[in-house]
Amino acid sequence: MGITTWHFERIISLHEVTVIGEVGIDHTEDPTHWAQHHVVLDKALTFLRSDQVLVLHIRRAQDKEGDDMLHLVYHRKIVIPREQKTHVHCF
Repeated sequence: MGITTWHFERIISLHEVTVIGEVGIDHTEDPTHWAQHHVVLDKALTFLRSDQVLVLHIRRAQDKEGDDMLHLVYHRKIVIPREQKTHVHCF
């Protein structure tokens, strides 16, 4: 049985949980999964508290050029407050 949104929300709301980590977009996976990555990321960000650190994960397809991280941050700037402590991992 997988984790449900209800379980995730209960766990992430615990005071002891100080990081939401390894969330982002992985373009090294099959492109049919990319849209789901965006859905999961958007949902996870709705639970982010200002006292938590956000660990963003993004990997671009090796045969592609581009600024995937800048693209991700630009599209998330409405959701992620400027003051949010953020660690950029794996880009």
